[in-house]
Amino acid sequence: MDIVTYDIYGDHEDGVDTFQELDVAGTIIISSLQTGEWTIQVDGKNAAGDIIGTGSTTTIVNPSSQVTANVSVTPVTGNGTLNINIDWTVAADNQMDAPGVSSTLLSYSGISDTLVYTVDVPTRTANYNGQHAQGYYTLLTQFFDTVDNGNGTFTVTTVAGNAEVVRIAANDTSNGVYSYDGINTGALGDVEIVISPELGDPLVIDLTTPPEEGDILKHGDTFTITASTKSTTDTVDYLWYVNGEKYSAGSGTITVNTKDWPKPKKNETFFANLAVVGFSNAGTRGGSSFVNYQVVK
Repeated sequence: MDIVTYDIYGDHEDGVDTFQELDVAGTIIISSLQTGEWTIQVDGKNAAGDIIGTGSTTTIVNPSSQVTANVSVTPVTGNGTLNINIDWTVAADNQMDAPGVSSTLLSYSGISDTLVYTVDVPTRTANYNGQHAQGYYTLLTQFFDTVDNGNGTFTVTTVAGNAEVVRIAANDTSNGVYSYDGINTGALGDVEIVISPELGDPLVIDLTTPPEEGDILKHGDTFTITASTKSTTDTVDYLWYVNGEKYSAGSGTITVNTKDWPKPKKNETFFANLAVVGFSNAGTRGGSSFVNYQVVK
């Protein structure tokens, strides 16, 4: 999400003189102002005309001279909308008894919020739409199947999952799209997630992966994987997830032992989505990345 135009307002210390300049592209010179102290407020607007950033400063205007007023525009506080749409294919639906979706929105401070979806099985879609405070969050999503065992008990099996960092901006909507392509019976699949918008400067996290995306591993293989970012010189706290479930925390480099993952049955494949989320500056910046592997017996 980007600021497209600015509205600029000025108030003189006398309480009488004012000025306003609307839909300004950027730097502007305001001429013929009364001398004395001015309070200047700048509101940044997106393409829809919503105010998504604001800032203010004071400056002294002297006779027959020009002064520069520097205003930092930062994201406005308040609530934004998180909208998530999920769909899955007929092939996946035919292999499941009762598909369902579960998501947890996790703040940097550790406060979690369970998201309740509206699931429409006939159309193979699910939707969530809700208001949340602006900021960076970890979004943990799992796609699962519920099987009726016929004796009053049920078995719930996760068939896919992922971890992603999402930025919620006040007065704006962050849209997430999950497209689920299919599963192997008794095995896990993967989820492709796209989240937008990102107001501010998100962290771009790179993965150094000896096993490449989609590589087939044997159960019991071990490897080292490293997450890094050039987006900041600050310390980054990393959390690692497998199919949306916490795997490791703290370090940007971890050693993965695939024995920690469910052991696939003969002639079956375990699909592992290994995701990392990173936060810096006490959670004011965040980013994520992931890689998919296949594990056989």
